[in-house]
Amino acid sequence: MKRLLILIGVAATGIVLWNKRGGDHVLTGRAMGCEWKLLSAEKVGRSEVAEVIEHWEQVLSTWRPGS
Repeated sequence: MKRLLILIGVAATGIVLWNKRGGDHVLTGRAMGCEWKLLSAEKVGRSEVAEVIEHWEQVLSTWRPGS
């Protein structure tokens, strides 16, 4: 009986925490032939993320001349 109550408590806590995360912000895109997805608790500007990804794609790409 004690184990069942603990299991119910853990499950209820998990459900509450899962529902609280509804404020996540999602950004998606493509880079280096792959799709990426960014989940953030705070709103992040697409241009900021795009700049960082573009920089690393320019540095690491095997397809772009001069990279």
